[in-house]
Amino acid sequence: MVMVKKLLLILVLFHIVSACNNNDETDPSCANIACTEEFRTLTVTIKDTNDIPVALDSFKVIAVVSGNDLTRETSSSELALMQQNGTYPLFGDEYTNTYRNKEIEVQFRGFKNSQQIVTENYVVAADCCHVFLVSGTTNLTIQ
Repeated sequence: MVMVKKLLLILVLFHIVSACNNNDETDPSCANIACTEEFRTLTVTIKDTNDIPVALDSFKVIAVVSGNDLTRETSSSELALMQQNGTYPLFGDEYTNTYRNKEIEVQFRGFKNSQQIVTENYVVAADCCHVFLVSGTTNLTIQ
């Protein structure tokens, strides 16, 4: 009888421990996920063959399938900083809820002197908390 009670106790404890160790990251509703407070943005860095940052006049980020414009709005001072560094936003956490647990193909288009000088496709995704890059080269060199 004592042995049966011990076995039953072990089974109950095992069930409790396994329930506590569920991997909530697989929860598609994201209800039990604790996210960090950081805000992530995937970026594209564009340099010329001399490793000098390329100052685009403007840029666009388009969802390939839907054609939706996903370009982040920027102020003139933000654009000036981007031009100085040659680094431009591609996809950020502002889209986490919209694209949660999905992958999407986006196209980055860069313009200078009214001409499109950069066209690059990426696959990006979002989980419960943040966006991430699935495929694509984020450090570009142009002539």
